[in-house]
Amino acid sequence: PTLRRVRLPHGTPVILSDTVGFISDLPTHLIAAFRATLEEVVEADLVIHLRDISDPDTAAQAEDVERILADLGVDAGDSKRVIEVWNKIDRLDEGNRARLLADGIDGNKAPPIAISAATGEGIDVLKAIMETRVSGELETLTVTLKPDQLGFVDWLYRNGDVVSRTDNDDGGITVSLKATRSAHEEIETRLHRKNNG
Repeated sequence: PTLRRVRLPHGTPVILSDTVGFISDLPTHLIAAFRATLEEVVEADLVIHLRDISDPDTAAQAEDVERILADLGVDAGDSKRVIEVWNKIDRLDEGNRARLLADGIDGNKAPPIAISAATGEGIDVLKAIMETRVSGELETLTVTLKPDQLGFVDWLYRNGDVVSRTDNDDGGITVSLKATRSAHEEIETRLHRKNNG
């Protein structure tokens, strides 16, 4: 598999592992090797089931993936762990797109995320959902930095969604931002270390 470290929109670092694609009717002698490449799926915090929604065989392919995930002990219907993503949505006309999206709503699992890797449509939605699943909901925090802590401002902008910034009379600043719980904990740790170090 190909591994890549990325940061989600609010700074959450993740490692993306792109496993091999699923192949229907795999010859028996290749099944063991194929499954070995998928072992990372079992350990993953989050699984993205990426489908080519424009492929005429997309439903059969989805069934193959769900069956193999089940064989590996991963419940494809676990909406906290598995995100179904429909790629190439841009290749469908409006009628087919609307029909597929309506049909894709299943009361037993989260609705699929429609994207187009080619046009970028839906990518921001996917990233936000990934971040929520990995890190939890965003929380609002207000941080007041003294003049000697201003070097920390860049980190706040990189790891949170800064809502407002106010310059204070003492030369410091007050920043209000939305960030993940882990980013909040990191902020508190860094500021505590700076204040006591």
